[in-house]
Amino acid sequence: MLDTEFFNALTFQESAFKDLTVPQVPIAFFDLDHTILNRDINSNWIRWRIKYTWNGLLEGVIGLRNYVYYKRGKLSERSINWYYWARTLGVSADKYQKLVSDFFHEQGKYHIAPESVQLIESHKQIGSNVVLITAQDDYIASHFFYYLNMDNYISNIRMVKDNKFVGMETPNCYGQGKIELARNYARQLEVDLADCAFYSDSISDLPLLQEVKYPVAINPDFWLEEKALESNWQIYKF
Repeated sequence: MLDTEFFNALTFQESAFKDLTVPQVPIAFFDLDHTILNRDINSNWIRWRIKYTWNGLLEGVIGLRNYVYYKRGKLSERSINWYYWARTLGVSADKYQKLVSDFFHEQGKYHIAPESVQLIESHKQIGSNVVLITAQDDYIASHFFYYLNMDNYISNIRMVKDNKFVGMETPNCYGQGKIELARNYARQLEVDLADCAFYSDSISDLPLLQEVKYPVAINPDFWLEEKALESNWQIYKF
């Protein structure tokens, strides 16, 4: 559940979205980085991890390369899988779960943007099913899902055998895979994906943004802002 500090922060900043009206949709999907959060969680995680172990350096190198491609919408599924392999190299599933919990409570939750909380709560008030959809793995995604009291989350799913990570489930929650996973979720609720909303910051999410009725650009990168302006999509910056 949300800490009191976040409700206080939300009240303090509410004036920025005083006349906020969210679309009436059956499902509102939210990206994580620079959308629900005010920064990129991977870079924050890497800096946090390096404070405790040099094992984070390999992850950092791969993560930096991936970030460049991700921001251009050109990141491959193989590159994503390599990054997660580096993140948990030599780390058991139980140990990783503990690391993620420590990171979330020391760092992660403090980068939740109050304005995004307001958007999420506004959708809840009108009856939307509110879903986190992210290329992060399920260990990290689940913490934000529970903390924000969302209806569900869709993420990359780690496969574990004998307390060891052995791969990722398919499809990958990125690009076309993200569309497939979102559509499957909507179908379970007997909803057409084309009637939903999606909030994101990145041009890498353009495929899914183009599939929904209400695409919303949150703190958009240069390329997504150009597309949003061209297409007359709603834009929020905070």
